[in-house]
Amino acid sequence: MEIVTYVLEGALEHRDSMGNGSVIRPGDVQYMSAGTGVTHSEFNASKKDTVHLYQIWMFPDKQGYKPAYDQKNFSEVEKRGRLRLLASPDGREAQCRFARTTSCTPRFSAPMNPSATNCSRNATPTFK
Repeated sequence: MEIVTYVLEGALEHRDSMGNGSVIRPGDVQYMSAGTGVTHSEFNASKKDTVHLYQIWMFPDKQGYKPAYDQKNFSEVEKRGRLRLLASPDGREAQCRFARTTSCTPRFSAPMNPSATNCSRNATPTFK
């Protein structure tokens, strides 16, 4: 599974079994490939603020890719007044690079409030 996350508001914390740990903020694009296997969790980085994000899950064109992680920030200046390529299989325009995909599925875009539970592996977050 190839996962691209784009935060619109707030902050999303990420941790995974590859040793990556980061906070994804507005303007950041995060890419993670589950590849041959990875455990990860994502959760609201704030105890009081809401995080609102887009997360797209895509099936790779084949199995057997190694797990991978990348995160980039795109400033307002880079995005203002034009469409900005944020992720692609060939990595052009210095965006996140991911494996070739055969399909793409938006997973969730609802605000994740501070009381939301962790989102692990292929699970959709649960909201309280």
